[in-house]
This record gives sequence, C-alpha cells and structure tokens, in this order.
Amino acid sequence: MTTVSPTGGTSAAGAGGASAAGATQPPQNTTSVRRVAIASCIGTTIEFYDFFIYGTAAALVFPTVFFPALGATAGTVASFATFAVAFIARPVGAMLFGHFGDRIGRKKTLISTLLLMGISTLLIGLLPGAATIGVAAPIILVLLRFGQGFAVGGEWAGATLLTAEYAPPGKRGLYAMFPQLGPAIAFVLSSSTFLITGAVLGDTNQAFLDYGWRIPFLFSIVLVGIGLYMRLAIEETPVFKAEQAERVAERVEAALVGDRLAVEQPPDEPDGLVQPVEPLAEAGPEVDAEGLVLPLEPATPDPQDEPTAGQVVDRRRLLGDEAGVAEGVRGDEVAERGP
Repeated sequence: MTTVSPTGGTSAAGAGGASAAGATQPPQNTTSVRRVAIASCIGTTIEFYDFFIYGTAAALVFPTVFFPALGATAGTVASFATFAVAFIARPVGAMLFGHFGDRIGRKKTLISTLLLMGISTLLIGLLPGAATIGVAAPIILVLLRFGQGFAVGGEWAGATLLTAEYAPPGKRGLYAMFPQLGPAIAFVLSSSTFLITGAVLGDTNQAFLDYGWRIPFLFSIVLVGIGLYMRLAIEETPVFKAEQAERVAERVEAALVGDRLAVEQPPDEPDGLVQPVEPLAEAGPEVDAEGLVLPLEPATPDPQDEPTAGQVVDRRRLLGDEAGVAEGVRGDEVAERGP
C-alpha cells in the first residue's frame, strides 16, 4: 500500500509496495508556481469574457436579431431567458468536469473547457439571425449558450484546484486567489469591447445589428488561442501525478498477488477449495412393500462365458504339465538328501 505525502511524493509499506512505488515515482515538475497562477488567471478571464459578452448582447441586439416576431418586450424577456440557461448548465459542467478531472487530470479538463467555451462563443458570433434561418436560430442560440455555461462550470473550480495543488504549503490560499481575479478582469474587458464597438458603429444603427455585435464574439478566438498556449505549457499537478503513481503501484501489487495465488492453487480447483468426495452408494437387500427382505436371486450364468471343449482340454494339459514339473523337482530334492 502506498500513501501520498503532503509534498506530493509517495511512500510505500512493505518490500513489494516499495518496489512498485519506486518504479512508478513521478518525475519532478519544472513548471513554476507563478506561471501556473498567471495561466489560471488568464484562462479564467477568457472564459468569463465569453460568458459576459453574451449578457451584453442579450440586452442590446438579441431581441431584434433572434426574437423579432415577439416584439420588443417579449423579445427582451426571451433573450434574457437564454442568458439564464447557462446558470442551469454550470452545476452540470462542474460535476462532469470535476469527475474527469480526477480521472484524466486537471490540465486536460481545463483545456477541454477552454476549447468548448471558445468554440461555442465563435459559433454564436457566426450564427445567422431569425430573418435568415427562422426558428432554428434561437434554438441553436440556446444550445450554444448551454455549452458556454457547461464550460464555465468546469473552469471555475478546475482553475482554482490547479493553482492550489501547485502552490507550496502555507501559500495555497494566496495562489488560489489568482483564478478569482479572472471574472473581474473579464467583466471590464467584455464591457470595453462593446463600448468601443458601439462608439465606432453606433448602438442602434443597422451596421451594429448586422455585424457590429459579432466582433466581440469573433475576437474571443484570439484570446482562446492565448489561453491554450499558456495551459499547454504547464504540466500536470504534482498531487495528481502522485495519486496516479499510487494507483499504478496498487494495480501492480494486486497483479503480482493474483499471479502468485494462481501459481500456488491447483488448476482443477480454481476457487482454492477442496471438493468433497461423494461416498459410493452401497447396494443393499431389496425390500418389498411390507418391509420384508426379499431373498437374493442367484446370478444366471451367461452361456457365452462357459468355456468351450477346446479350452477345457488346453487347461487340463497345462495343469498336467505343471504337476509333472512339480513332481520332478521333489524327486531331485530327495535324491540330493540321500538314503
């Protein structure tokens, strides 16, 4: 059995566990804690930037672009209803990505959340309006918004966990603070992009409704590329590597124990249990209906078992030869003793 130490290493109990743990000891990480903290902050900023620009667009242009048939008031309500879909998806994404974060690693899941958010945001920026594809436009919009919330749910806790597991003892709270700065920076960044776009094109003219609102969504692909570069450059956390090494050592130890048991136990007894031998049934006397013992009937000889005449003659000749040999031996013994 192996245990994980606070510093991320493993210690084994027993000779077998020590050899298994030594063979699977993870290499030391070369990624600095400061770089991990900056990468987590940038990743969270990008995720929440994509999350927040949807809210701004839902208030300014989505009622007109995706819900024109509902009117101004109902269109605005429907637009903000799609904005709320992400808050339903966030806990689902947190549970799913949290599960796979323990299975395949924190780094891989955070890269997956960043890609999911970037692809969903880019497709929203490219999505035609209801005037072009009809009712399919708001349906696709809801699905893409669900993808955004799904990604943010996995990002929020995953980035904090990544930084905390890299932080040295006594400073985990300090370094886990960096991902929490991301939403504040993202709010300023998302508001600034719409402010600049609206100042250049105007908030209500046709150019802003046609393509101006799409610029912040398309710009997010550049930020996602920066975030991917930062996250691909860091390694998996030391805590997760130590846990993986412990699991490998336990599987190796269990396999060795299973092989040893398979060699020791007989092949005809796979369960390791001695099969009891059933006693042979003894043939007893037959009993009639009144409980009286019936006499045994003599066995009827089989005519085929009786010897033929030739076999009888051969047997008598053999017996005669044996008697003559015995008589000759006795005569020799008497002659040797003398009178």
